[in-house]
Amino acid sequence: MKRVLAVLLTTAPMLVSSVVLSAPHKITTRILGEHGVSVGSPSEGQLKGGVRLEESPHLRFLPEHHHRWGLPHLVSMLNRSAARVRHRYPGSVLTVGDLSRKGGGDIRGHHSHESGRDADVGFYVTTSAGKNVLPQRFVSFDEHGRAPGGLRFDVARNWALIAAWLEDPQARVTHIFVAAPLRDLL
Repeated sequence: MKRVLAVLLTTAPMLVSSVVLSAPHKITTRILGEHGVSVGSPSEGQLKGGVRLEESPHLRFLPEHHHRWGLPHLVSMLNRSAARVRHRYPGSVLTVGDLSRKGGGDIRGHHSHESGRDADVGFYVTTSAGKNVLPQRFVSFDEHGRAPGGLRFDVARNWALIAAWLEDPQARVTHIFVAAPLRDLL
């Protein structure tokens, strides 16, 4: 059975779930109205004046992911989108992996995440009966949105999340990486 997994910038057949607020390669970006500055590219950069993404009733981090710094617009967009999904689907909690280190730079296991412009975001997951699940790691789905243990890719909540990113009035999302089989489900 072919599997797709939620991690940032991996090769096929993996699912990539991430948000990238970025300019072209090796460009310095200043987010207007905020103090954060992303210098360089997502894969060769620094973060100056970033803010820390905090857990909340609508957002949590996976246990092994500790890099929680990003540009103010990225951090606030993740908070707003998670809150928006929770408002529409009570009890929803967005799972987040890594953003960047406080000052940016290399993070082991990542090609990007150096300049505060991208985030690993896990998809919303349910049981086969439709009950919300908060997994302890990113879930590996097959091309039908199924995962071991009777878990399912929650199409409605995941589409609401993507819509919240794309409709956000304060952040410009330039890339959302999702494997083709899950894009087809959405």
